[in-house]
Amino acid sequence: GIDVPGYKAGASPDFQALIRAATTKNQPTFLDPPGNGVWGEDSRQWIEELAGEGSLTQEYLASVIDTYYGLWDFFGQGMWGAYAASNREELNDVDPEGLDVVRRFFSPRLTWMVYLSPELP
Repeated sequence: GIDVPGYKAGASPDFQALIRAATTKNQPTFLDPPGNGVWGEDSRQWIEELAGEGSLTQEYLASVIDTYYGLWDFFGQGMWGAYAASNREELNDVDPEGLDVVRRFFSPRLTWMVYLSPELP
């Protein structure tokens, strides 16, 4: 993954630097450098797997994006409890850096067509 030292810079190194800075600030306290534990604090095995494969930033960003779009609001915490915020309103207080990254590069709403099963109540 892109977080491995020596890996080629992506198409947008400036964007990656913003994601990396937000990830580092919010990553678990058991990583080096320690973050504030907003993301992944109680998911040590999973986080260590991600760190080993160099994909911390992509999973962190996925957590922020899913939360920004409200996909975890019903659950009460993002990413099955691995992320402290569960909706856009909470992002402002919990992870303003992540919110800033998402607002810079993503639409304020999902814009794709959703096909629901006619069997849903």
